[in-house]
Amino acid sequence: MKVFKKIASSLIALVLLFSLSSNAFAKGEQTFEKITVTDEELDRAIEQALQMKLATIADEEERKDMELALRGNLATIEMPDLSDENVIMPLFDLSDIWTPNLPDIHLQNKYVKASIDVILDAILISLGVGTITVALKKYGAKELGRMFTSSIKTKILGKAAIALGISLPVLADFVVSVLDPAEKITNYLDSLDKKPKNGYFDVIW
Repeated sequence: MKVFKKIASSLIALVLLFSLSSNAFAKGEQTFEKITVTDEELDRAIEQALQMKLATIADEEERKDMELALRGNLATIEMPDLSDENVIMPLFDLSDIWTPNLPDIHLQNKYVKASIDVILDAILISLGVGTITVALKKYGAKELGRMFTSSIKTKILGKAAIALGISLPVLADFVVSVLDPAEKITNYLDSLDKKPKNGYFDVIW
């Protein structure tokens, strides 16, 4: 009888422990909102972020150079949809994607960083949040990374990365995991381009 009581007590304790663990796990789960920003809304946010970036530059000539670089990097070009599987492969035929043929790119890193900053700022503006931290809490890393990948892959800068075989999802990981994602992404691109680590983003088509 004593043995039976001990067994019964042990079973009850295990059931209680499992119940508490399940409740704790359920409470620890976090649900995130889905991002529903349209292309038009993002384009408007990009223009707003671009103007904000230019407003921080006092020198007129420097401001003109920056605007030229930003508008060039952030230009949208029609491109067939590429799956993540294709995006991370360095070898695939781009002949039917690049129309018209683009000139080779030799772009100073400061312009690359500024372009990425504008994209990130535009994402935050379109989402109505002030920081990446707030966006992460509201939408989660996966959804925020998906939006960044979707935003950059239609731009000149994103297409150049794809042409080099650079994974856009890897770039998105930097957005949600480092303090200065634009700086990290810029240095990463420079390390994998045609002339690595020379302070420029070099792409030869």
